[in-house]
Amino acid sequence: MLRSRQRVSSSGWRLSYCPSASSATSAHSATARFSVVVAKRHVRHAVLRNRIRRLLREYFRQELQPLLPAMDYVLQTTRPPLLPIVNARLRSECRCLFSRAIDKPL
Repeated sequence: MLRSRQRVSSSGWRLSYCPSASSATSAHSATARFSVVVAKRHVRHAVLRNRIRRLLREYFRQELQPLLPAMDYVLQTTRPPLLPIVNARLRSECRCLFSRAIDKPL
């Protein structure tokens, strides 16, 4: 993924994406894949890191995956998020990054 990736950044988050590395014969090649990296140095408590990951994965699965092209997406923290962690704020930041990545509003 590192060679052909593209990046989009916002305050506190970076979205890297590239064409899917899975083979064309794979059953999963027609869907977008997503992972979240929350650094321990940005969010010290494991409970908060896991909550952020869980919320973002669920949002991606329910709302973004059907709308996005089949690519690999990696969302990672670049600085500590604002506390308290609010679901609506996480969703809006994620939506903003993905809309910039595909150059159209979601």
